[in-house]
Amino acid sequence: MKGKKDMFAALMLCSGLFGASAANAGIPVIDAANLVQAVQQVIAWGQQQLQMVTQIQNQVSQIQNQATQIARITGTRNLGQVFNNPLLQQVVPANVYTVMGNVGTQGFAGLTNPAQALRTASMIYNCMDVAPGVARTACQAPLSTNAQAQAWQQTGLTTVTNRVQEIQNMQQQINTTADPMAINQVQAALTAENAQVTNDQNRIALMNMQINAVQAQLVQADQERLRAMMVKNSPNISTNVVIP
Repeated sequence: MKGKKDMFAALMLCSGLFGASAANAGIPVIDAANLVQAVQQVIAWGQQQLQMVTQIQNQVSQIQNQATQIARITGTRNLGQVFNNPLLQQVVPANVYTVMGNVGTQGFAGLTNPAQALRTASMIYNCMDVAPGVARTACQAPLSTNAQAQAWQQTGLTTVTNRVQEIQNMQQQINTTADPMAINQVQAALTAENAQVTNDQNRIALMNMQINAVQAQLVQADQERLRAMMVKNSPNISTNVVIP
């Protein structure tokens, strides 16, 4: 019994010696537990990398969305000029007083072309029987002012009508766009248009005041000529009195 135990011990010793020698001789020895742990660690690192990539992609997407939102509420869309018609800014000519002065000093010849056309279309009498010069001009002037006023009023009416259409186009533009900045710009342009409408009304009122002032001045000139005719030794009535 004792011999068997000694033989077993010897075999174990030899096995240990040979195993050690084999390991020392370069034969690989694999530790399965460490290998499994190493593989699990690599898989965990890979999952962490994937999570980091996903987080970075989410951050990029968020930044892009923020940039899009900022672009929608900032910058310019150049919509302030989309429906801006420069011709609508001339509801009242800048030379109203000059033209009315020309009518007073030139008579029919001082009218603008549209006003001359209107005057000719409705003309019954144009002082052609009066001697050319100051007397004929004085006769024609009060007969011509209404035609000039009518021509300007027709132009103003057309301009105001076109401006109303422009405002309606802006309102439709607001209804057809989802861009907040574009809507803001169109609304700002719409506000400017409404302010311009008020400005046009004021300018038309001033124009009518100027026309009335010139007409009153011409009437006063007729009265002055009538009074001058009554003065002793005054020239004859044909050069002093104008009867429209």
